[in-house]
Amino acid sequence: MYNSIITFFNETFGTHFKHKRKKKYAARTHYLRLVGTFLGVIASLFIYARLSTKTTVAYQNNSNPAVTSTSKMQKISTKYNPKSGLMVSQFYIGNPKKVGDVSDDSNLTNLKYSVKYKSVKGDYKHLKTRLIRINDHYFALETHNVEPGFLVFRYDITPKKINKTLSTSYNAHNTINFYVNEKDVKKAPALLPASKDMYRVDYTSFVVHKYQHAINELSKDINSAKKAKKADKKLIEKLQTKLEAAVPSDQEDLQSQIDETKTDIHEQNQLISQSKHKIKRYEERISNIQDNNVDDD
Repeated sequence: MYNSIITFFNETFGTHFKHKRKKKYAARTHYLRLVGTFLGVIASLFIYARLSTKTTVAYQNNSNPAVTSTSKMQKISTKYNPKSGLMVSQFYIGNPKKVGDVSDDSNLTNLKYSVKYKSVKGDYKHLKTRLIRINDHYFALETHNVEPGFLVFRYDITPKKINKTLSTSYNAHNTINFYVNEKDVKKAPALLPASKDMYRVDYTSFVVHKYQHAINELSKDINSAKKAKKADKKLIEKLQTKLEAAVPSDQEDLQSQIDETKTDIHEQNQLISQSKHKIKRYEERISNIQDNNVDDD
C-alpha cells in the first residue's frame, strides 16, 4: 500500500520519493558492511597474534649445551658494531663449576666446531666467519656483514672430530643454539677484527675472574669457620665452669658436650686448612695463566 502511493506520486507529480523496501535494503547493506569490516579486523588481529606467538616459541633455547658428559658450552660475551656489521662472540667449553678442570682435555683437544646462522625468519644466512681457537676450552667467533635490523639471529654450533681415527667421547650430532637479540646486544662502534693475542687476553681475564670468585668464596668460608671457632671456645669455657660446679650425675653429660664442641673446633680447623690450600692453588693458577697464556697453535 505504502509503495503504491509512492509510485503514484512519483509518476503523477514527478517526485523522487524512495520506496520503503529500497531503504530497508540500503540499511541492511550498510549493516552487513559494518559486520564484514569488524570480522576482518578480528581476523587480522588473530593472524598477527598467531604469527607473533610462533616467532617467540621458535626462538626459545631448548638445545642441550653439553659437548661431552662433563663439558658444556656457554656464550661468554657478544659485541656488535652496527656501522661495520661486525659481531664478535666468545665461548667457553668445559666444566661450568670448575674452570680449571682438565679431566676432559683428551676429548676436547680433538674437537672442532662448525657454525651456521639462522635468521628470525627461519632461513639460514651465509655470513663470512672467522673462528679463533684460543685453546681447547675457549674460542672467539667473528661474524661479518650482520646488517642492522636483524632483530634476532641464532648461532648453530656443532662439535666435530678433528682426527676421525682417534677415540673421542662427545655428543656427536648435537647442535648447540645461542641467540643474539639486536635490542639487547652490547653495541661497540669501535669494534674491529682482533688478533689471537687480543682474544687470549679476554680468555685470561675470564679465567682469572672465575678463579678470583672462587678465592672470595673460600675466604668467606674461612671467616665463617673462624667465627664458629670463637663461639665454640666461649661455649667450652661456660661448660667447663658448669662442669667444675656440677654434681657427679651431670658431669658426664657436660663433659660429652665439651668433647662434641672440641670436635667441631677440629673440623673448623680442617676446613680452614683445606680452604687456604685451595686458595694457594688458585693463586698459582692465576700466576701461571698470566705468565704463560698456554694456547693451541
